[in-house]
Amino acid sequence: VGAVGWAVACVAQLCTGGVPQRPFVVAHRVGGYIGSAALLAAMVLAAANELAYATPESALGSAYTLLLVLGATGNMLLAVTRARQRRFPEHKDGMLLAIMCTMDPAVHRIAMWTIRFTMDRAVHRLDPTRLLILGKMPANAILYLIFGCMFIRSRRVNRLTAVCTGFNLVAF
Repeated sequence: VGAVGWAVACVAQLCTGGVPQRPFVVAHRVGGYIGSAALLAAMVLAAANELAYATPESALGSAYTLLLVLGATGNMLLAVTRARQRRFPEHKDGMLLAIMCTMDPAVHRIAMWTIRFTMDRAVHRLDPTRLLILGKMPANAILYLIFGCMFIRSRRVNRLTAVCTGFNLVAF
């Protein structure tokens, strides 16, 4: 439920951000706090779920998931702080990085389903662990390319955006 609230708020935020008319500014601010609360709830529940089902065999996957939770939550909190300080370019950086962290599992699942539909019949059945690993490589490459190009095109390459998008390159 939190993730759905976050996704709806992200669409609303992208539509109302940077529009100077008062109704849009108010909608952007209210939607931002609703979206931030929804993201925080989703990330707390995701971390609790990950810790409840963690096993020694899934330690690397659990650590990666918790790192995404930390990335999404930390960038969102930093972005809200920057917005309150009226430092809007840094606010946008933080929110885009929070979106990138929350998109990771979705892009990973799309990559896994694509691999399953194209390869599964040829090799009978792919091992689920192998499918997770094979899906992670294109997912991280896609995220790195999309958000890297976005930051380059908008001339927003700085230490924060480089380190956070570089995380996807390292994970690839």
